Amino acid sequence: MESSNLDSRDKGNKLIVYVLLGLAILGVVGGLTYILNGSHDSTGNNFYFQRANDFISEKQYYSAFQEMNSLLAKDPNIIDKTAAKSLMRRIELLIEKRDSIVEKTDDSLATQTKQKIKNAIKGMRKKNDEIEGLTYYYDNAAPKSNNTNYIQLYLVVSGLANPTLRVKINYSGYSWLFLERCIFKANNGPRTLFLNRSQIYRDSDSGKYWEWCDLQVENDFMGIIDEITGASKPKVRCSGNQYYHDRSISEKEISGLVKVLNAYEVMGGTIRSKGIQ
Repeated sequence: MESSNLDSRDKGNKLIVYVLLGLAILGVVGGLTYILNGSHDSTGNNFYFQRANDFISEKQYYSAFQEMNSLLAKDPNIIDKTAAKSLMRRIELLIEKRDSIVEKTDDSLATQTKQKIKNAIKGMRKKNDEIEGLTYYYDNAAPKSNNTNYIQLYLVVSGLANPTLRVKINYSGYSWLFLERCIFKANNGPRTLFLNRSQIYRDSDSGKYWEWCDLQVENDFMGIIDEITGASKPKVRCSGNQYYHDRSISEKEISGLVKVLNAYEVMGGTIRSKGIQ
């Protein structure tokens, strides 16, 4: 009876030993797997590799590079260091290739823009101000003198960028108007441009008088220009306190307004929204 109890105890002890030995083996295998996978944290290095490859497939190369940078900074002694550096180099090459394509595209667009500007100002009258480094562009059909009834736009440019759009309105006749305002009649009823005395210039010769204003175009007046260029028979009244002069705006004037506006837009010009100064 006692011998039987001893045998049972031996069997139980052996079973415990086998179980412990099995657990130990599983622990070693699991530990080796953990090490070989480079998993020193709860998520593992494979998470960073997978994220980086996902970013690459979406062409988000900078995000992929940052992902691998985070991995190396987090664990500089990872077993997959060679693979990580290899992937980073691949990402760097992809970034260099994309940047090269973008640079070539930008150069191509810049060349196209320059050509468009040259085409837009071709045939326009050009005047250089060497002292202030400015270039003036006028419609070639616009008069050079102020003693003609005429309305024109012109550009003031530094280089071939940041153009300023200006308007010049001339009155010429055999009496003074003492100009105070210009009233435009196009498709949508009269529109009035009020002028300050400081904005008016005058001259005379041989019994003929002329008055004019020279203003920077801003948003309010841009609406008037749009109406003039879109109307079939636009008119303008140059008016003083007592006297005024009415006339039709010619097709030549309208054509010149359109040409200068086109050049202004091609150069990237924008209209401010504070009225007219």
